[in-house]
Amino acid sequence: MLMSFSPLLKQLLKKHGVTQNELARQLGFSSAFANKMANGDTTAPGFERCEQIADALGVTDDERKDLMKAAWQDRLSDEDWKLFIAAGYVDNIPEIENIIKKRFGPLFEDQAAAELWL
Repeated sequence: MLMSFSPLLKQLLKKHGVTQNELARQLGFSSAFANKMANGDTTAPGFERCEQIADALGVTDDERKDLMKAAWQDRLSDEDWKLFIAAGYVDNIPEIENIIKKRFGPLFEDQAAAELWL
């Protein structure tokens, strides 16, 4: 199983010499929120936020993929994640996002709420 999102984020912050405060400033959110992400005190981010984090950190393609996989793994139940692995979707992050939208989209009352989750 992959590393969870928060420990991976901390590892990438350190490796790429970016502080939580710098990340927050680059992405336009509070330092408190960056701290919550790094400590696992909030839901792992969705696809677009992961892209923004990866861009801000200047990660490699493999690190970007690992960051997205870790976020989705944390957001899904173990059973759902195992289904993605079995179906061969683990390396296709956009396909995972499409499946999630189809499965969970109706749970949201409006598109804005769905986009916050994704």
